[in-house]
Amino acid sequence: MLENERVIAYYEKQSDKFVDEYVIEIDLDILSNIWIAYEGDPLYYKIYPVGEGQRGEVEKILCKKLELEKYDYFLECHSV
Repeated sequence: MLENERVIAYYEKQSDKFVDEYVIEIDLDILSNIWIAYEGDPLYYKIYPVGEGQRGEVEKILCKKLELEKYDYFLECHSV
């Protein structure tokens, strides 16, 4: 049976080249405090950008500083 894995992935701003990703384990109630779900996506399966509004909470989850001026970060969900 397939399971879902959530990650914070990041890409170079200049080229959109994939750089790396951090696997995160996070509850839906925490996700809903960070992002507003898109219509029809209550389980956060779609891709959500990480911007200034999400930066602080995502940095706490990752225990890392984000370089938003250098990279584009996204919450992504993958089947594994």
